[in-house]
Amino acid sequence: MPTSVDRPDAFVLVAVADPVLHPEAVHVAAATTRPVIDLTDPQQTAELRRYLSRAAAILVDAEFAAGLGDTDTHEALFFLTSDRTPMDWETALRCHAAQAFILPAQSADLLSRMSELATTHRARGGGHSSASTTIAVAGAVGGAGASTFAAALARLSPEPVTLIDADPASGGLDLLLGIEDTPGARWPDLLLGENSGGLIDAGDLRAALPTTVDHVAVLSAARTTIADPFTVGPAHLATVLSSLAGGPGVVVVDLPAASDPPACDLVAVIVPTEVRATSAAVRYLHRLRASRTSHVVLTRRRAWSGMEPADVRRVLGSDPVADVATVAALPRQAEISGLPRRLPATLRRAAAAVLAEAGVAS
Repeated sequence: MPTSVDRPDAFVLVAVADPVLHPEAVHVAAATTRPVIDLTDPQQTAELRRYLSRAAAILVDAEFAAGLGDTDTHEALFFLTSDRTPMDWETALRCHAAQAFILPAQSADLLSRMSELATTHRARGGGHSSASTTIAVAGAVGGAGASTFAAALARLSPEPVTLIDADPASGGLDLLLGIEDTPGARWPDLLLGENSGGLIDAGDLRAALPTTVDHVAVLSAARTTIADPFTVGPAHLATVLSSLAGGPGVVVVDLPAASDPPACDLVAVIVPTEVRATSAAVRYLHRLRASRTSHVVLTRRRAWSGMEPADVRRVLGSDPVADVATVAALPRQAEISGLPRRLPATLRRAAAAVLAEAGVAS
């Protein structure tokens, strides 16, 4: 997978509260010609952590650095101080900064270091200009609507797009999209050994899969009347994702609830606005943060929801990027003819928000 350091569309995150230092930091960030996300309030720690793993580089001062934990690391995190303030080496070391700079005196050195890091990464083979963007979707609990959202996300994504059913207990995403009778390979047909390291050409893999009328290639479970020993495992998923990573487009992975994600660019976590679901989400988000996995939260309002999205936001310490409301007619429609091509507004808005967070234009 390409890393954020090398992606040409990745942004520079400026998290500087010092009013003297801030314009200097923004000036250096703008000079990289990358997009800039600007945080100025040290209370925006949740936003800082949410953007951390997707930034090409992060510029922080002492106030923001104090809010970073031991697991909040990045290979291009730079600690800044103004030439009016002594260098706080203790804080710089505590936040695992790659280097510390005094601005504006060392502005040119900082800009050179940021450019050097991206160049070095490309030289190691980290850059893939045509590499796909992989987005995993998981519910904090079962029944959160993750599969429906994953299908909606794939439907809104730019082509080529591949939707992968990674839940061993799934009934089949082809059923959800109404293509259960469409010819094409399902998981058991790929003949991937549990320890398989053999990759498949991305174009050949997509061509083998059943495809919807709006060009979503779907890798799903198979249905059989006999006992089938095949079960989708992490090795199978890793092989397919590695194969697709070499090609362009978007890959959407539907994961089991609260499961450890594969290597991906972003995890979208669906959290029903209910007490038990929110409690489960707290534990799941802690695991994602501990593994430095880039993720976003979406709240899901079901008919019996007992919490408001603001309550969930307060408990989780994360700002949801979207709220998905219940669409009364959708379950029946999906059961009879599959997820509609024209997505309900609430699903469309939520999917667009996640694609924007992943840096994908919908």
